[in-house]
Amino acid sequence: MRTALVLALALCSVVCLDSLYSSKPVIDIATGSGLLAGVALNADSSVAYIAAVDENRIWALDLVTLTKTIIAGTGALGSSGDNGQANAATLAAPYALALDTANNKLYFGETNGQYGRVRVIDLNTGVIQLVSGAGASTADGVTATSAQLGAVTSLYFDSASNKLYVGTSRGITKVRVIDFGTGLIQTVAGTGMHNYHFF
Repeated sequence: MRTALVLALALCSVVCLDSLYSSKPVIDIATGSGLLAGVALNADSSVAYIAAVDENRIWALDLVTLTKTIIAGTGALGSSGDNGQANAATLAAPYALALDTANNKLYFGETNGQYGRVRVIDLNTGVIQLVSGAGASTADGVTATSAQLGAVTSLYFDSASNKLYVGTSRGITKVRVIDFGTGLIQTVAGTGMHNYHFF
């Protein structure tokens, strides 16, 4: 049952990319939510964290009991409440998720509008904080909090290097990396322009 549910959630995270741009709703029976996107599993795969884009919330789904709990978002569209409790904060269309299992931190990307943010929830305390995207700088080598990001559609946390890779679209199409050792952000791939070149 758990394996089947995890596969269904993973499929949803793939299908939702099309749904985000085509406005076709994806309904998930297990959570009763509408448009779902990112999914992340805890260390023992007993809990799935799910980004509900159209609800502006992040859920924790217990894969044993199939009970869900709101861990972030009031349901209102916004990006406020940093340094407070995540379930009292507003989120702006949360999409990508990445889990730091060693430190029990859940990173998520916001996609509302042309520009986005990366925020993090400490799952031990419930506190939410800004990671990147509050500034106006598109340069490399600046602090992550002063950087401007496009809509954040993918995240990957590398525990070995303590770095977070951030894929963005719409306003700024790039892959960037945040080094938590230095607090700085750099471009890994992309010019920022939305285009495709195959040869």
